Amino acid sequence: MSKTVIKQKGRTKVTVLQTLAVIFLVFQLIGYVNSMTVVETYMSSSERIGYYIGFNFSLYIAIGFYIWSRSVKKEMKNNQKAQLIEAIGKDDEA
Repeated sequence: MSKTVIKQKGRTKVTVLQTLAVIFLVFQLIGYVNSMTVVETYMSSSERIGYYIGFNFSLYIAIGFYIWSRSVKKEMKNNQKAQLIEAIGKDDEA
């Protein structure tokens, strides 16, 4: 595979991951807006903890996708630096 194909695949992966993160953040914001209209009934402490963990689950997924996209971006940058360093002593044959 050529270098440009690898770069393009990496950029596509980062774009997809960031798009998924934004989508899950939008889902979470919609959930927050909808929860403003609901009157909460009495819940015990364990039910309340479970409710907030479950309610914020899409937020946790969005954070995970964002961290994953940042690590892919960092890996791409490190690979690009390594390729530039390796190309210093080579002759251009193209």
